[in-house]
Amino acid sequence: MDIKNSNDPEVILLNWRTRILNVFLIIVTIASALMLVVTILDALAHPVQWPAVFLYTVMLLVLVVLTVFRRIDYRMRAWGVLLVPYVVGVTTMATFGLGSSGRLYFLAVTIGALILIGVRPAIFTSVISLITMAVFAYMAHNGMLQNWLISDRNSLLLSDWIAEFSDTLGLFITMMALLVMFYRFQERLIASERKIQTELIGAHKLLEEQNSTLEQRIQEHTSELEASNHSLEQRNAALGVINSVSQAMTQTLDVKTMTHLVGDKMLEIFNVD
Repeated sequence: MDIKNSNDPEVILLNWRTRILNVFLIIVTIASALMLVVTILDALAHPVQWPAVFLYTVMLLVLVVLTVFRRIDYRMRAWGVLLVPYVVGVTTMATFGLGSSGRLYFLAVTIGALILIGVRPAIFTSVISLITMAVFAYMAHNGMLQNWLISDRNSLLLSDWIAEFSDTLGLFITMMALLVMFYRFQERLIASERKIQTELIGAHKLLEEQNSTLEQRIQEHTSELEASNHSLEQRNAALGVINSVSQAMTQTLDVKTMTHLVGDKMLEIFNVD
């Protein structure tokens, strides 16, 4: 199927998603690299953060692979890029609890799934995020997070504020980029639909004009045909009269008289004396 020339909405949407995924992966990779740098700086102040640095490094490598190797199946690349914020959200929730930006990552996963893949994946990721939050609530209630939690982010340390700001900024940049591209796609789709409607209206008017002209031509041809038929009827009537006269003459004149008349007419025709 020719994707570029197809008018199927699903094909058009898939084509758009494939194109913006390439751009989105570049943006997410750059943002993740900057966030990794901030996490490394945060780990210098909190050494227990080094496992998170290792995890974020792996996630960054995954993003690089998905960005570079574009021949990988589109859905695999889309789920791969959505897996990164989910893992980051789980990690931040496990290390910093409710004071972290983990919930924002879960929300970003749902929005990204809706735009990049579709409605059902968005519902699926929403359910997974809610289940994850419920699991963390259960673990917190039963004291299972005490060995994992480093500290609450509701502090006055500049490093904590910088870390949270970097997470928020990274999410803001990536999600705004995705939403802006989706908005532009909607604009182009609406403009294309309006253009098609305008062309259809013009074609409809042209068709009406052609129909009107065609009706006029049909009427003219009908009038000409009626006139021709009337003339033909008159000729037939004249021939009928001539035939009747000929029959009457044949019945009233004898053969000898008819022979003389025919002979005289032949002489007149050929100019013979």
